Amino acid sequence: MSGYATFVIALILGRVSDIYAAAFLTLAIGIGIGIGIGIGLSITAVALEEMGFRRYPKRKDLYRLIGLAVIENFGYRQLTTYWRLRGMVNLLQKKHSWGTMERRGFGPPQPPP
Repeated sequence: MSGYATFVIALILGRVSDIYAAAFLTLAIGIGIGIGIGIGLSITAVALEEMGFRRYPKRKDLYRLIGLAVIENFGYRQLTTYWRLRGMVNLLQKKHSWGTMERRGFGPPQPPP
């Protein structure tokens, strides 16, 4: 995360060439934070499913799945990186508690005793 922050600051300050910025963004999207691997695995899974079982009679459905295989890797992976960073900070600060958890159940709320 610090690398991305430093890159954004360098862009704002004009310290990065256009060619370097394009190369960095291409690599970041292609292989950064596991996105490229995730996209590759998802597309491969869709392709194997289609070759093996032919479940998608319309090409539109297949293209939609491939599009979703790409989209699913943006946002969520970055969010989990943030959660991991936050967990590491909590570990270093020796915060080992989840806090108080109340059981609520699935029924209507009961009035307090």
